[in-house]
Amino acid sequence: TEFNVTYSLQAVAVHKGAFGGGHYVAFVRDAQGQWVLVNDSATPMPVPFATVQLAQAYLLVFTLVAQT
Repeated sequence: TEFNVTYSLQAVAVHKGAFGGGHYVAFVRDAQGQWVLVNDSATPMPVPFATVQLAQAYLLVFTLVAQT
């Protein structure tokens, strides 16, 4: 059986630093669909999607939008 599915990118985790050390940050879509940079306890900072696209992703998080 073949299904058509659509997913939406919701978050991108990025590792900054060297192997065995460093720091993780995340780009996350907020409730309004805008991308924000989340970095520890700092206030989330709005970023353009182009910034997310250029990030060296460690982990991508998707949600299922539709399945037929």
